[in-house]
Amino acid sequence: MSGIVGAWDLGGRPLGAGLVPAMLDRMANRGPDGSSVWQDGTIGLGCALRKNTAESGGEVQPFVHASGAVIVFDGRLDDRDDLIAGLQGWPEADVLASDPELVMAAYEALGESFVEALSGDFAFAIFDPVKQWLMLGRDAIGARPLHFFRTRDTFLFASEISALLEHPAVEAKPNLGQLASYLRESRPFGDGGSATFFEGVHSLLPANVAVVTPSRFVARRYWDFDGTRRIRFDSSEGYREGFRLQLERAVRRRMRTVGGVHVPGGDAPLDVAMRATALEIGRADVSIVTAGQRSPDELASAVVASENPGLAGLEACRMPRDPDAGAVLWGPPAGALFADRAFLMDLAGRFAWRELFAQLDGLSRSSDEPGVYRRFAADFVSAHASASGTRSSAKGSAPVWYAEGFVDSATRPAEAGAKARGDFATHSARSLYGLVRSWRTVLEMESASKVGAALGLEVSFPFMDRDLLSFLMAIPGEERSHPGAPYSILGLGSESGAEPPLDLGGLQDAAVSLIEGATCSRFGVTEQAELALEVPLSLRKAERGDRAAARDLKELLGTEMWLKGFFA
Repeated sequence: MSGIVGAWDLGGRPLGAGLVPAMLDRMANRGPDGSSVWQDGTIGLGCALRKNTAESGGEVQPFVHASGAVIVFDGRLDDRDDLIAGLQGWPEADVLASDPELVMAAYEALGESFVEALSGDFAFAIFDPVKQWLMLGRDAIGARPLHFFRTRDTFLFASEISALLEHPAVEAKPNLGQLASYLRESRPFGDGGSATFFEGVHSLLPANVAVVTPSRFVARRYWDFDGTRRIRFDSSEGYREGFRLQLERAVRRRMRTVGGVHVPGGDAPLDVAMRATALEIGRADVSIVTAGQRSPDELASAVVASENPGLAGLEACRMPRDPDAGAVLWGPPAGALFADRAFLMDLAGRFAWRELFAQLDGLSRSSDEPGVYRRFAADFVSAHASASGTRSSAKGSAPVWYAEGFVDSATRPAEAGAKARGDFATHSARSLYGLVRSWRTVLEMESASKVGAALGLEVSFPFMDRDLLSFLMAIPGEERSHPGAPYSILGLGSESGAEPPLDLGGLQDAAVSLIEGATCSRFGVTEQAELALEVPLSLRKAERGDRAAARDLKELLGTEMWLKGFFA
């Protein structure tokens, strides 16, 4: 994947000639096909280019349009034929045009609303010298990262935060309030606001476009899911076939890439379904790869590459390494969508008691989680309390090793991703929407993208395709999960009910680092005495198959490695 950067001196001073090249140097791994800079007085844009599609053979970035507007682009456009058909009469709208050329044609033809016509995984920036504005955009789901920093006199953007740190105004300082919020919330909803874990650095939110001028910064959401949409078939077979077609289209879109395509070789249901779909498409250069074990040093390097702490950074370390770099189809961010149980509330609301209890019995048999009935009862009470206007606690609990002052510093981001109560046809649609727009999901995609880029891989997420997600929100939730088979819509037969294997991810090898927790303690994140007492106990639980304990330890390990890698 390419890397894009830019800097604008809003005070009118000429931009230093070395700044944008230095920012690009921080992302050299993203530019196997070269790096280039465009600069004009107070503003400069740069691109570390990776030519990833057949149409990108002659691609040049930054791309300067005849109008004088300049674009830098990272990503892949989907539904190119539809976009080209809608731009008839514009010379750049050609089947041989590169993706950034098509985006620029859409901008010239449709004006500021052009981004609503785009589909795919992308991040871009366009500088228009006539309108004297800089426009940033990010895809509907957030598969491609785009970060920015702004003061009264300076605006910077980049695909990776490390590039922003080249500017002297950007201080390498952790945002501990945001970190505490992330670690304390077991399942944060809403999009978490735009703040990152680096003080003063923000992310453009998914499905957002922003316009920057010397006097203002305005961002808006240009697209969102229709939570009221309903899709109904006559049978479960119809839903499975509908999903199969959606997954096949999603995988085909992401196999437009040039070079080899790698698919995971694991036994997790999402991996199995994605692998089967990719192989059925019949492309000759599809290879099956399995991630091996990582040493603590390799884990630490991957966490730094991800730029995210906790589990968000650590999970991306499972990215396969392969000497023949190409594209990777990656499934993990979508796992929570298929495990979600909000559809049980819909069954209760329809008084479908027989199916409800069959589902609960099936979950009790197929899951290693105790208290399935108790959890449903608690969720039912919580949902009705919410519907009646009763407020529940906004914050979750945190493991005891985190310092009390640190936990209490947790910020509470505005839930800009949450919709009004009447905007969803079902509890299932509302819950899936919350998961897709959740802070944690976006962070997992960002981390996987960045770790993949460091390994020379183009990472994409077929299960996070916006059309596939729209389909899942529109069908009855119980069709995703038949009794005892939570992944039944994948059509895997007996494999549908399999729990993804518990991966300790190097926790045993890193146990000493966890117990010492020197960097976390120095920043006031953890209590040293609690670490020494609780980490060995949690590690023994994780080794016996306790998923919650393993998750807590991974959050701690990823946070220690992140703090040490950037701020020690």
